[in-house]
Amino acid sequence: MRKYLLPILFSAFYLNASAQVVSLKVGPSISQMKWEISLSSDTFFDENHVGLYATLGLDYLQIKGFSLSSNIGYYSNGGNATYRYSDEMGNIKDTTQMIQLKFFTLNTIAKYNFMAEKKVSPFIGLGVGLNYLISYEENILFLKHFDETNKLNNLLWGLIGTAGLHVNLNKIRAGVAFMHNYNLNKLVNYRGNLDVLNQVSVNYFSVLFSVGYRLK
Repeated sequence: MRKYLLPILFSAFYLNASAQVVSLKVGPSISQMKWEISLSSDTFFDENHVGLYATLGLDYLQIKGFSLSSNIGYYSNGGNATYRYSDEMGNIKDTTQMIQLKFFTLNTIAKYNFMAEKKVSPFIGLGVGLNYLISYEENILFLKHFDETNKLNNLLWGLIGTAGLHVNLNKIRAGVAFMHNYNLNKLVNYRGNLDVLNQVSVNYFSVLFSVGYRLK
């Protein structure tokens, strides 16, 4: 992780020098984790998990409606699964298995702002994101097994799509956006004994509310 700190800090100072809007984005992160095994057609942990997304961002290099937005922050996602089992008395019960992942995130998105100079300005955007797994919590021994055998991938990267609108109020800019992150690599991609392939993927969708201050 240390080798990324210097480029991140350098980028932050450079972007601040040319920034037009600095903004805070916060909202729920809705995700699904999928565990796929080559011996089975079933997937596991594919129920929705709700976490938190929060970043500090800079919008800069705005030219004729086009702009770049770089963000640094934190989000949590994961997966849930509900299974039925029979206890010692023969009663059918449900049990919930939960995994929560906590990430440091860094992304840059190219946006096109419709009616950029108007009070209400819709936008769309596409970009790339880098997500570093800080820690995880689980009520079962699942990811820990892959972690202890060095099969857990701590660095995920992928594509980001977004759409929303800004409300421009002089120096203040408020907004709402819908964002989807699709990772191009997997949290686990491991072929073990008997040639069994284990793959664990996780993607998320966020509804973000933002408030920003116009510097230029």
